[in-house]
Amino acid sequence: MNYFMRIYGGVGMHQGYLPGYAASHGCIRLPGRMAEKFYEATPMGTPVTIVP
Repeated sequence: MNYFMRIYGGVGMHQGYLPGYAASHGCIRLPGRMAEKFYEATPMGTPVTIVP
């Protein structure tokens, strides 16, 4: 998984195909360029809050 950013355990944000239906075990899939931008801009250990 390119540009994987762990949230908890095996769940994280990463580059991935967005098929238009639920096809994940909890990860947040991002379009390639956006995943790269988030990955490059976020230093390791940065606290993140996910708001529904």
